[in-house]
Amino acid sequence: VVFMIPATPRGGDSAVTEQAKLEAEKASAAKRTADEQRAAQEAARGKAEAARAAFDTAYKSLDARSASRWETAAFVQARDGGAEAAQRFAVGDFIAATKAWEESSAKLAAIEKALPQRLSAALERGKSALSAARTAEAREAFNLALAMDSGSAAAKAGLARADRLDQALAAADAARGDEQAGRADAAEAGYRKALSLDAGVPGAKEGLARLAASRSADAYSVAMSRGLAAAAAGRNEEARAAFQQALALRPGAREARDAIAALEQGQKATAIELLVARARTGESDERWDEALAAWREAASLEPSLEAAREGLTRATPRAELQHGIDALIAGPERLWDPAGRAQARSLLAAAATAPNPRERLAASANRLAQLVQAAESPVTLRLESDGLTQVVIYRVGQYGSFSTREVSLLPGRYTVVGTRAGYRDVRREVLLPPGKSPATVVVRCEEPI
Repeated sequence: VVFMIPATPRGGDSAVTEQAKLEAEKASAAKRTADEQRAAQEAARGKAEAARAAFDTAYKSLDARSASRWETAAFVQARDGGAEAAQRFAVGDFIAATKAWEESSAKLAAIEKALPQRLSAALERGKSALSAARTAEAREAFNLALAMDSGSAAAKAGLARADRLDQALAAADAARGDEQAGRADAAEAGYRKALSLDAGVPGAKEGLARLAASRSADAYSVAMSRGLAAAAAGRNEEARAAFQQALALRPGAREARDAIAALEQGQKATAIELLVARARTGESDERWDEALAAWREAASLEPSLEAAREGLTRATPRAELQHGIDALIAGPERLWDPAGRAQARSLLAAAATAPNPRERLAASANRLAQLVQAAESPVTLRLESDGLTQVVIYRVGQYGSFSTREVSLLPGRYTVVGTRAGYRDVRREVLLPPGKSPATVVVRCEEPI
């Protein structure tokens, strides 16, 4: 008993110690696991925050350059991906948040890489629009280019030229009106002013060429009439000088040479014969202005001349008819108005019943008929919006909100206006020429008030 009783407590102490050791090791392992988990969680959080910072930097940079306007779909996807990442981060899912931010950053990087190409395309669109005198479209393209690159010299130069071109177009339009009204000096000054504002303004050089040709023809006719009147009055030297001036204006002109030859005879009858021959040649060639001037001159020399009276009766309406048709062909934009088309139909009806000769008249009438048909043929205007802006075409109708829409309109000038509560209105001036649909017109209210 003395030896056995102490042995039992010693064995029991050993079992208790072993159990305590196991529990301590288990607690230590649990503590290490918790610490490792906390460390892993903090590491994941740090990685997510770094991904968010990279995304925010890239997003703000592209947003400042209006990426939503030139790469809309991809930019919206990246933005939405960033929002989803923020939601994951808020609930502690750092790994998913990191992945979402990294994927969105990759999309932003692709947009950044595409920027030079998009900038070049916008500049090219602006240049093309300027070449076609579509200044509103050019401004839109160059403003987009400036949004991408605020220092773009090409975009700034394009906007400056669009302003000059608008002024030049207005000057050319005014000059064309002066030309059609017979105010040749004012028309020439207007065309030259338009060219001084922009050397590439459409129609100005052609207008100056028409005025020069018209003045040359008028000067020739005046010189011939002056010479014939002087010859009939016996002022041979004055007549000779006038005929020689006419010959200088139109080298090789047979009637001028014949007039100089007839001058030697000094007979009034010869002068009248020359006028009659000139008038009949003008009629046969459908140069009704020259024919009319010759008949008038012959009638002034011999009021009782029956041929002159009949010639005036023939030439006057034909000259007026040709003038009316030529004026509409030179200014086809007048056909975009109902009154202009009504005038054209009246002229075409008169041309259809005009007697021979009519080769030139028929060609002019055919050309005018083609222009009338083109002016009455609708063209398609493609509108692009954002589904939030209310779109109206003045004098046409209201179209509400949409993403894209095609509208069939007659050729002419239209004003498209977009409105949206809380945003500044946008206004687009659109020119719809006959036979050709314009580029897509974008109408989006994007500037908050």
